[in-house]
Amino acid sequence: MNRLLLIFLVVFVAVSVVSTSTSNFEAQVDNRRFCQNGCFIDSSKSEERVVLPSNLKPLTYNLKITPNLKDFTFKVEEEIKLSIQQDPSSVTQIIANAKDLKVHHASLYVNNQLKHNFQNITYDKENDYVIFHLENDKNLKDVLNLQVNDVFTLSLTLTGELNDKMTGFYRSKYYKEGEEKYAASTQFEPVSARRAFVCWDEPAIKAIFEVTLMSTYLVAFVIGKIAEDSKNKVKVRLYCPLGKKAQGLFALDVAIKVLALFENYFELSYPLKKLDMIAISSFSSAAMENFGLITFHEGALLVDPNNQFFHFCDARKILAYYNVATVVTHEISHQWFGNLVTMKWWDGLWLNEGFATWCESFAIDKLYPEWKVIEQSVRDDFYKAMSFEL
Repeated sequence: MNRLLLIFLVVFVAVSVVSTSTSNFEAQVDNRRFCQNGCFIDSSKSEERVVLPSNLKPLTYNLKITPNLKDFTFKVEEEIKLSIQQDPSSVTQIIANAKDLKVHHASLYVNNQLKHNFQNITYDKENDYVIFHLENDKNLKDVLNLQVNDVFTLSLTLTGELNDKMTGFYRSKYYKEGEEKYAASTQFEPVSARRAFVCWDEPAIKAIFEVTLMSTYLVAFVIGKIAEDSKNKVKVRLYCPLGKKAQGLFALDVAIKVLALFENYFELSYPLKKLDMIAISSFSSAAMENFGLITFHEGALLVDPNNQFFHFCDARKILAYYNVATVVTHEISHQWFGNLVTMKWWDGLWLNEGFATWCESFAIDKLYPEWKVIEQSVRDDFYKAMSFEL
């Protein structure tokens, strides 16, 4: 049996013992009802979940993003290839996710031939929808003359703000030689890809972004002046603010070692040609496991080997390196658990994080056995878990 599958079964059973079972979304499809705009509401949940209609499926996103770091805006030229999943004569509007975006132009193409320019574009701010209406009671069958499973292109031009909320596509402030500078970064998990481009922003709806298979929340892009270092057959690179390259060498070393460890142990190769890690000064969490471009808060990735306190306290030094190793191994394990295999909805996030938490202890114990991570895990995690009533 493939070792990755065996780990899945073991961890799934273990976590299920101490977790409240989650409903199978497929089994609940009959409990869904339509909301006003044609989206689905899953009424089987105590908190109703709004999902996009399933009449169209995105296959690829072609994005050209132009940020302006002076006025903190960005422009997007976007093409989405969509597959028709239901009778096109029943589709009178296209609904996608968008938040704080302004769509200036939208058109439909078939085989590079212009078929329709949208004149009526509205927004449902409560549900983060942009709605492209076909005029005069027309439907996709009338406009495109296509059948189920045929493919067409939605072409868009839109603009947005590089916000200061550390979510979506946002601006990140840093200092170089005392001078204030800005970079632009992303944080899309769980539902903020819609702040950067029009999309079907649900974890189960995977598509191709350039050449990479991802859910929307796993896409990432960063713009700014950075230093880099790289090693390994898979190009493993670490990017950090200028002048801090030496502080990232430990994290880079951990990444190279743990990538090889996981490939060997899972018996499944890392699927991309590169793995980038970047330290960002303004970041809302410790890290985010974007596929091939993992973003980190500076404090979770960088360690200053010349920290004066390390000379007086070995324990503090070990703790600093341990914290970095924990975050790096956790996020790299997500390249398998979460990115290659993704939960259908956010109520399955516990499974992603359960795997990654186990993997970080396993990997650090293999790389740094002198830290006795497994013993600490028993003390800090196992006994704590057993204290809860089932």
